[in-house]
Amino acid sequence: MTAALLCFVFGAWPLIAFVGGLGFSPLTGIAALATSPASIPRLRVQIYALVLLLFLVRGVGERLVPGYGTAAAITLGLATILMTFATEFFSHAISTTVAFGAFCVLMRERQGEPRPALVALGGLLAGLACTFEVQAGLVGVVLAAYAIARGGWLRRAGAYAGGAAAMARAICPTT
Repeated sequence: MTAALLCFVFGAWPLIAFVGGLGFSPLTGIAALATSPASIPRLRVQIYALVLLLFLVRGVGERLVPGYGTAAAITLGLATILMTFATEFFSHAISTTVAFGAFCVLMRERQGEPRPALVALGGLLAGLACTFEVQAGLVGVVLAAYAIARGGWLRRAGAYAGGAAAMARAICPTT
């Protein structure tokens, strides 16, 4: 009960209180979740973003080194602080998922013929990641370099910038 109480006093993740409460009695864990019903939808979105990121990492890992994608995803989920960030900092897991999704789109685009629509989608996702956390702008710059590092760089740069500008326009419609 003390662990559950401390988690809520300091505003920590409700599921920690739930699991901590289960160590004492099932009713304490359920009571810990019931005391903060407003945080459950936010937690759900964060966990969905984390799970999507792990599936994206698994897919890229399997594409790069077949047979090791699942190990990479499990390692990322359990052996890094990503799980903590996903449960404590709302925007971190979502911005990481969207930025890595932009990388996945750009990586997919490189597998075949040049497709400016996918480059624009990568820019759109990078711009979306920036709206969650400003620091993701650095990732957007690195992804821009990755996007234009193929033949026809001017057209690709325009498509990427167009996608990122479209997201900026959608987020800031009054500018």
